[in-house]
Amino acid sequence: MTIVDELHDFLVYNESTYTGKLSLAACLILISILHLVTWALHILVGRLLTCGSERYSIYTKDPVAKNKAVMNYVCFITVLFLSPMYLLGALETNTSVTSRWEKPSYIGQLGIAFHVAENIYESINYLYQGKAIEFYLHHVVVIINFI
Repeated sequence: MTIVDELHDFLVYNESTYTGKLSLAACLILISILHLVTWALHILVGRLLTCGSERYSIYTKDPVAKNKAVMNYVCFITVLFLSPMYLLGALETNTSVTSRWEKPSYIGQLGIAFHVAENIYESINYLYQGKAIEFYLHHVVVIINFI
């Protein structure tokens, strides 16, 4: 099976054919796509805040403050998606002790991939903002758990 077929089978969800198995290459491509979506959201939020908020306009003089404000909104929006994904993934696999540890969850896998992409987005922003090393610890734990 090619990576394109693998990604198609994952993204076009079909319960009868879903195996829960994705190669590392397909996972990395999926994370890259979700990472680009996160940056597109960053640009969109930045534009919307610049156009519509008087309070936000004070940040436009300081690019780091502007980046922090936009990142906070983007993180809030992504958490609105991640929380239900994790909840649904947990409920989907919580039918027995065996299924809890062995049953694959489509929405759970998608949530984990989205969380990793969002962590990469935050880490890049932290580099730009000059944050101390302790701010990266959560992101390292998330990415290590994914691997």
